[in-house]
Amino acid sequence: GELRTFLAEPSGAAATGGGGAAGPGGWKPVVIEKRSLSAERRSPANAFEVTFPQGMLWGVIGCALGFAVSLVSERTRGTLMRLQTAPVSRTHVLAGKAVACLAAIAAVLGLLMGMGWAFFGVRPTSWGLLLAAAAWLAVCFVGIMMAVSGLGKTEQSAGGLGWALMMPLTLLGGGMVPLFAMPRWMQAAGSVSPVKWGVLALEGALWRGFGPAEMLVPCAVLVAVGVAGFLLGARLFGAEG
Repeated sequence: GELRTFLAEPSGAAATGGGGAAGPGGWKPVVIEKRSLSAERRSPANAFEVTFPQGMLWGVIGCALGFAVSLVSERTRGTLMRLQTAPVSRTHVLAGKAVACLAAIAAVLGLLMGMGWAFFGVRPTSWGLLLAAAAWLAVCFVGIMMAVSGLGKTEQSAGGLGWALMMPLTLLGGGMVPLFAMPRWMQAAGSVSPVKWGVLALEGALWRGFGPAEMLVPCAVLVAVGVAGFLLGARLFGAEG
């Protein structure tokens, strides 16, 4: 009825200005609202922002397993036993090895991130969250280093065990194929891998735009794995002592 009235009396629309203004009976053919929208980047700016978290994980894995083999070597050659003749406990010796591994991993992560920023256009959305992700990632792989060195009885067994464990975990965790390119079943299966949570934490700070709340889960998983691995390794070393 309102439309028929409006069409029958076009002069009324003209009198009120037309173009969306109220016609007879207050009828408006079109109502347009204007809102300003800000773009939010939730995708990598370039391919290097995808590959650098993977490369950083490979660097961390190599560093951790290298320390695991060296710790087994010190044990088999009697270096740890000689160290314990000093006024320090086995716990202090293992803690010192863990701190050295932590510092080496931090150096690897810092070097790779510096190269990415300087030469490849890798720009994190939050430097603070990136540092937090790197710190907890280092804690996680220090624990893995301790567990592998405790389980391996010789240098060869520790190296073989470490890579045999980490290769499938890296495949499932996004170290070989980007997480977003994996099928859903593979993404779900990768949740058992600390590599997935490490990659997710790094990507969250680099290009996913994670906030502190979104970073909480991956960082908590990394810390839990690190603490569990360290306790397991310390227990195995204690059983041998």
